[in-house]
Amino acid sequence: MGTRFTRRRFLAAVGAGATYLALANTVGCESSEHTPKVAPLPGVPLPPRGGVWTFRSRPDLSPPSVEVTTEAHDDTAPGYIFLAPEKGGAGKGGSMIIDDSGEVVWFHPLRGPYGRTM
Repeated sequence: MGTRFTRRRFLAAVGAGATYLALANTVGCESSEHTPKVAPLPGVPLPPRGGVWTFRSRPDLSPPSVEVTTEAHDDTAPGYIFLAPEKGGAGKGGSMIIDDSGEVVWFHPLRGPYGRTM
């Protein structure tokens, strides 16, 4: 009398529909070589050269700004750069991870007379 609609057929139909929706927006798209950049917040200037970063969410943190002036070599993989604290300089000293453009990804300030290890 009619086709029996089982759970297996229902899940197959849902899977096919989800696959269609996922691929419908990507077919015909061209890959982009441009990396999206994060725009600064209005009214919040970028840190000056040799200055420090400030964060609304963590005003107690003030890592030094870093300017990347040398391009990575061909045999160097893109990714994060790990920096160790140096005595003196702008901002609070601490361990820091930055991306290839010098944006702070992670910062851990030194505390106490000798600092703490990570």
